[in-house]
Amino acid sequence: MCGIAGGVFWDETVDGPAADGAVTAMVETLGHRGPDGRAQYSTRPKPDAAAGCLRVVLGHTRLAILDLSDAGGQPMGTPCDALCLTYNGEIYNFRALRDELARAGCRFRSRSDTEVLLRAYERWSLDCLPRLRGMFAFGLWDARRQRVVLGRDRLGVKPLYYYQGDGFLLFASEVRALMATGLVPRRLDVVSVDQYLAYQSVPCPRTLVDGVRMLPPGHCLTVEGCGRTSLTRYWDLLESVSVEAREASAAEAGRRVGELLHEAAALHLVSDVPVGVFLSGGIDSSALVSLIREAGVTPQTFSVVFSEEAYDEARYARLVAKHFRTDHTEIRLDDREMAGALPDVLAAVDQPTGDGINTAVVSRAVHREGLKVALSGLGGDEM
Repeated sequence: MCGIAGGVFWDETVDGPAADGAVTAMVETLGHRGPDGRAQYSTRPKPDAAAGCLRVVLGHTRLAILDLSDAGGQPMGTPCDALCLTYNGEIYNFRALRDELARAGCRFRSRSDTEVLLRAYERWSLDCLPRLRGMFAFGLWDARRQRVVLGRDRLGVKPLYYYQGDGFLLFASEVRALMATGLVPRRLDVVSVDQYLAYQSVPCPRTLVDGVRMLPPGHCLTVEGCGRTSLTRYWDLLESVSVEAREASAAEAGRRVGELLHEAAALHLVSDVPVGVFLSGGIDSSALVSLIREAGVTPQTFSVVFSEEAYDEARYARLVAKHFRTDHTEIRLDDREMAGALPDVLAAVDQPTGDGINTAVVSRAVHREGLKVALSGLGGDEM
């Protein structure tokens, strides 16, 4: 995961050095998300009578997954800085989009999906968003239209938070980054606290911090001169259902879902670094291992093994790993190691959640094995 941050400033409430400093503070706070690179971009466009004058600062911390060279670094701009992008995620159909754009005359300088997103916006503007298949959050500066565009993937896999103050708007991958600027008042949202205690999470778009909002899934937010904002939904699960899907028989629906799952699994394996799989032995992760094996890849699977038998599901994971002949690794955790890891895990939690600690623990363990990317069955139950 990369870290993105930025600010849009439309009056002198925050001057240039303070604007740059605010984004620098956010980037430093997000350093753990991207150890492979860190950069910042700022501009002060000429005033435009119709749109006002925006000062825009973008920041990025990079975890290199596609195109590990400097050509894939961010923030990434087009010639003459007409566009500049800070982006977190992966667009799984980027190769098909790249081919389509190349046929239309686009020339690419890198092999990254970041540049594909940049060029897709350049050609199709906001109409590029429904074309994207993947998980992403981004902030993009469009100098010609004098606007900043924030976008989030269809199901909200990647986080994106923002805060609008007097004369500015800040955005970042984490709430703590926004707080690090000193520009966001430290006030609890009492409704969100009540929701967290009831549901173990805070429903979007609220957060535990008053005034900080999460960009909803399948939405984009544009910020133009004088702070005019517009929130637009570009995709909705139910409204996007095709006529064919609505009228399909149960057998046809099952066949089509199978095709889509196979396609999705294959697309998730596109990476310039090794990809692992979290294997619990449950339905979701076991199905994922099956799909990867059917794609012709030997999965590198990881399971956490606990000493307490009541909490240990290792036997189920072993059965799945043996059946599909995976390269399986068991990571043993005892209560002492769990207790020792707890302070660091809690420190890494941004928005509190009742289900985040186990994911953090297994992620740390897999990272120690040398992997940057791991797939999991998370999300199946929620759907």
